This record gives sequence, C-alpha cells and structure tokens, in this order.
Amino acid sequence: MAKKSLILLLLIFCCALFVRTFLLDTIPVGFHGDEVNVAYNAWSILETGKDVNGNFLPHVINQWGDYRAVGYYYFTALSFLVFGLSDWAVRFPAAFFGSLSVIFLWLIVDNLYNRQIAWISALILAIFPWHIMISRSTSESVVSLAFVLLGIYAGIRAKQGPQSIKWIVASFVSFSISFMTYHAARYGVPVFLLGVCALYFKQYDIKKRGALLLFTLLLCAQSYLLYASSGSVRAGQTSIFSFPETKFVLEEAIREDGGQNPLLTRLWHNKLVAYSNKALENGLRHVSTSYLLFDDFMPSRYLAGKATLMPLWMYSLFIIGFATTIAGLFTKSYTNALTLLWALVASIIPAAFTFEDIPNVQRSSLFIPVIVLLTSIGTHKVLPLLKNNYKMVVLIIFSAIFVYSSSQFAHEYFSHSRTHKTWYRNNGEKELVMYVQSISDKNQLAFVTASADNNEMYYFWYLRKQPKEVQLLPKTDRLKTLFPTLSFMPIDCFLTDKKEIALPDHIYVSLGDCKDVPNTNVEKMIYREDGTAAFKIFHPTTTATQ
Repeated sequence: MAKKSLILLLLIFCCALFVRTFLLDTIPVGFHGDEVNVAYNAWSILETGKDVNGNFLPHVINQWGDYRAVGYYYFTALSFLVFGLSDWAVRFPAAFFGSLSVIFLWLIVDNLYNRQIAWISALILAIFPWHIMISRSTSESVVSLAFVLLGIYAGIRAKQGPQSIKWIVASFVSFSISFMTYHAARYGVPVFLLGVCALYFKQYDIKKRGALLLFTLLLCAQSYLLYASSGSVRAGQTSIFSFPETKFVLEEAIREDGGQNPLLTRLWHNKLVAYSNKALENGLRHVSTSYLLFDDFMPSRYLAGKATLMPLWMYSLFIIGFATTIAGLFTKSYTNALTLLWALVASIIPAAFTFEDIPNVQRSSLFIPVIVLLTSIGTHKVLPLLKNNYKMVVLIIFSAIFVYSSSQFAHEYFSHSRTHKTWYRNNGEKELVMYVQSISDKNQLAFVTASADNNEMYYFWYLRKQPKEVQLLPKTDRLKTLFPTLSFMPIDCFLTDKKEIALPDHIYVSLGDCKDVPNTNVEKMIYREDGTAAFKIFHPTTTATQ
C-alpha cells in the first residue's frame, strides 16, 4: 500500500473512531442492564479469571438463563486493564472494533473490486448511522462483525497464493472469535461459506477444493459444537420454531379447513410452509424502507430521537448498486455479483429465523457491510454519468444534502437521544444505587423494587463490590447479605394493595410512575434526563392499613 493511501485510510479510521467515542460515557444516556452485566462479569474475569457465578474462563455467561457469547466480556476485561473501571471502558471495545471495520472493509473491497469503490466503502461505513449507533452501545454484534470482515479478508489473501497457510489460519481464528462473540455469526458465516464453496468450487484445483471444503466443514462443526454446548438455549429462546403464534396460526388454518381431505390440508398447511413463510416475512422486514429509512427497528434502547439507520440519499444509491449487481449476473464476471447477493441472503438469515424484537439491528448487523458495498457500487456507477457541464452543480447539491443529513443525524443522536424514551436504557439507575447505599449505611430498613431491571449487577458494579467476595455468596442471597437492612422485591408499586400494612420504620422504593400512597411522605424522586420519574422513594406517616 502506498504511503498516501495508508495515511488517508488512517485518517478515515480516526474519523470513525472519533464519531464512535465522542461523549461515549454519557451518550447513549443511562447504562442498560446488558451493559452492566458485561461490566461486572468482565471485571470479575479480570480479577479472578472467573465470572460472577464462579465459572473459570467461561465460554458463555449465564446470568439470566440467556447463555451469552463471552467474547465481548474478554475484550472488556482488556479495556479495563488499559483504561480502568468505567462505563466508558465497557463501551470502548464496540467503538474500537467498529472503527477497525472501516479498514477491514477497505481491504476486502480493494481486493475484490477496485480502489475507488474501496475508498467510497470506507467513507460510507465511517459515517453510517446504523453502524455508529450500535458501535456506541456495548454491542457484541459490532465486534463479531469486525472479525467476520477480517476472516473474509484473510480468506481472500489465502486464495491469492503466497503464504496461504498463514492466511488460512488467520481466517479460521478470526471467524472463530466472531462465533465466540455473537450468536448471529455462527449461523450467517457458515451459510455464506457454503455458498462460496458452491460458487467457486470448479475454479480451484483438487488440492484447493479440498482445503476450501475442509475449512468450511470445520467452521460448520465449530458452530454446531457451540450451539450444542450452550448456544441452543439462547437460540431456543428467540427461534421462530419456539414462537407460539406461528404454531397457533398453523393449527387455526387446519381447523378452518374443516372436513376437507386431510392430505390436501397438510399440503397447504404444514410446518415447512408455516415456518418458511414466517422466516421470509422476518427477512423482508429487514430490507424494508420502514426499517432502513424510518425508526421501525428494535431493540428500543437503540432509538435515538428520529435518527434512522440510513439516510435517503444513501438508500437511493443502495438501490442503484443493487440493480447494478443484478445486472452483473448476466455478464462474464457474474460470480462477484452472485457472491454479493448470496452474502445479502446469508446476512439476513440469523435475524429471519428469530421472533423477539423484530426487525433487529443487532441480529441483522451482518447486513451492514453488504449495504455499504452495494451503496458504494451505486455511487461508483453514478459518478461517470455526471456531465462535465453540470458536474460542479451536482456535486454542490449532493454535498449540501450530505452535510444536512449528517448534521441531522448528529443532532438527533447527540441531542434528542438524551431525552428520547430513556427508560429503555435504565436511565436513573445509578442515582438509585447511590441512594440505596446511603440508606443502607444508616441501617435504615427499606423495601426496594426489583422491577424495571433494577438488578443486583448495578449494585455490584457501581458500588465496586469485590468479585471475590460476591462469588463466595449464594446466588439467591447476594443482595440480602450485602444489604441486610434492605428487601428487594419484584413489586412495581408498594402499598397499593389494601392487604399491605405500612411500616413507619421502613422506606419504600417504588417505580416512578406509581400513584402517591395516602398517609406517606415522598422523600425523593429520581428523574430521568427526559423529566420522567424513574423511582419514587417514600415512607409512611402512620401504621394504618392501606
């Protein structure tokens, strides 16, 4: 790589890193339950080599029965080692690897297409709203995506010949890390590689065919072993095959057929058709305009004002790039076009076969580099069409649109997100933890709600409870042992049931939207940044039954 190209690529990387780390500790506001789970377990691993449940160098983290992939936890432990314990350090791995993806994508496109499309791809990914939003939110999908891109690049280099063994090993390790970091890669990558095997099999000699097939089969086997060991739990929680509504609709259709021939009924209404239709519906929702151009996406904690996953100008170029790729199927170099279209399908599959939080910005994150590449191809296709007489005018208009859309996203994300539905991000939780600590220090008796994700991890993390001590405590009694005067209960609003007896020597911590209780005084209200009440803290004035 020429020195000028290297400097330019580093500048784009620095730009991407700045956008992803600017005010990272405060935006997005709050600290989500998934983030604090990563924070404390990563600290625990760094200090003791064990997660909070005492598992040594775990390959999954089972905090709430979800068996999360462990890769991000280890990267966060490294982040703590460098930057110390902080919310910022928890979010940094996603921001850093999200920025590195710009370089990895440039390398891929430069090898498969040309230098101009590579530069366009790097620039677009650096300022791509969807990628920025998930790069700032402790998203393991971003880190996994970076290693998928690195694995693809290493695979390309292995194909080119020199030191192929080294690059094959690098590719395998990169894909393996992606599998250990996020579940979606375990399904999307093998599907993509199986398609690549089918497309390029005839182009290789016997030795390379065997190597490619063995490589793919080993990755498929690794994916299955991870699934069988613990990944099936998370997959079972979100899979469409566990979605009761699909089964109900199928049974309803069979009943509505009444006395028709059972063979005909099974022909039209069977599991293969029902689940295929559901997967197709979910997949199409991830390429819809409502998903890409508006705020119809999940999980809700990623919502940031009216910020969308991609601006209209980018979507227009994406459509042109998609049409150009379709046209490429009818040329001699059709394999590149077919590979890209297959990558599009493979990238959507992990999200298409799930039902929870659909359409989902994390599970479909493998779609991001495909969108960026198609948009870059569209841009590359449009640029030569500009006539010299109007080129400057068009560039000025396009630049104005680009500046406006970028500033609009920045305004929505860095301003409106502070006050937009912040309850999805557990805003106010840290202030509650500090208040609860203060009343515990005074040996004040209190009932505290355990609703709204007010879980033990916040108390362990923000009060810096030593992992060695927490690991020794029985899992069901940790909070009670650490805070003997407090009772954490899964109740939203205390003293609303007439059977409850108000205890004047106790403090009650309810959710902020609970109604005021007669014969009580409100000691403190904890508000979110949007002005809504997160928690209400009060104590009774009488012993009367409410």
